[in-house]
Order: sequence, then C-alpha cells, then structure tokens
Amino acid sequence: MLSALLRCRLEPRSRAAVAKAALELQRTRSNEFAKEKAPTSINPQLDRNQKPGKTKLSWMRGAYKCNFFVGEALSKSGYVMPLSDKHRYAGAGSLHSHRRYFQRIVSPADLRPGDVVTLRWPGKGNAHAAIVTKTGKRKGTIEITGTGRGSVVTEKVSAHLGKDWHEALSTAKYDSKHQRFVLKAADGTRFHVYLLRPKRKR
Repeated sequence: MLSALLRCRLEPRSRAAVAKAALELQRTRSNEFAKEKAPTSINPQLDRNQKPGKTKLSWMRGAYKCNFFVGEALSKSGYVMPLSDKHRYAGAGSLHSHRRYFQRIVSPADLRPGDVVTLRWPGKGNAHAAIVTKTGKRKGTIEITGTGRGSVVTEKVSAHLGKDWHEALSTAKYDSKHQRFVLKAADGTRFHVYLLRPKRKR
C-alpha cells in the first residue's frame, strides 16, 4: 500500500516534470535549502527520514544543499537520485559518474528543461549541481535553477561562472574523452561542466 501511494505521489514521470518540480520547490520551500536549515524530504529512503515530508533532517544542517535540491526535484517527479552509502543524496561532484541514473549530453544545443548541470572546480569538494528550467533556441536562453547562499534561485547568468549560461556553454571546449566541457570563469577559474539527462525512473 505504501509503495502504491508513493508511486502515485511521484508521478508524472517526464523530464519536463523535473523542471516543474524544481520551480515548485523554489516557490514553496525555497528557504528550506539555506545552509543553516534542516530540510524535510519526500524520499523515504533517506537516512533517519522517519516521516517523509515532515521530519527535519538534522544531518543536513550547516551543509550546502545543491545536491539535496536536485534530489528532491528528481524524487518529486518520479526519477531516482543516486544515494551514498549513508543513504543520503549523492554529492554534486559525483553525479556524472552515476551512469545508471544519468545520460551524458554532448551538445549544449540538446539541453532541455529537466536536465541537470554540474560544475567542478579546483579544491576538495568544490562542486555545484542545478536543474535546467528553461531553454530557448531562438533567444539563446538557458536558465538554471538551484540553491544559492540562502534560498533557491533561477539564473540566466551563472553566479559561479560570472557569465551568461548560454554564452558560456556555447563557447566551452568539449573534452570527448571525459564527455565534459571545459571553460574558464570570468575570474580565470577553470571549470569542468557535465550536462546530464536523468534516465532512471521509479
């Protein structure tokens, strides 16, 4: 009975639904994703999540929550977010390695709402993940929604890159060996960018 209720709750299962879920989380739970907050989760598989949607997960307090936001949007729309061995959402910097869950996108022109973008830069644990919530080929628009310092934000210009998302990705160098894009931010920092398409559904 519980599994049937969860399946009903997590439909419909489409990538467009992932983008819709991300924007809904921004409208309804934005402040929950602030670093100092202990958020709730609809995912019953998470560590110590005794009452999904109600239990405040104290182990997330004081942590950046970009991966948690992506995990909630995927879970809400019927996709599966990989978990760590501690039953927590996999870190932003590792999502590209979970090929059972994500397909690599090799051209920015193929990005669609509901896809996931991850960035990695020098330093231990330096990574970010967010969800594509808008694309527009004619206008050259890409909007990404993810966690900022204190809430959920939608960006056309990346706070990490200091550049317009469409411009940055369209000029990035593609590394075919690793299926990733390499680019420099406005301040010269070198980034590895992975474009990922969710593929594993519940």
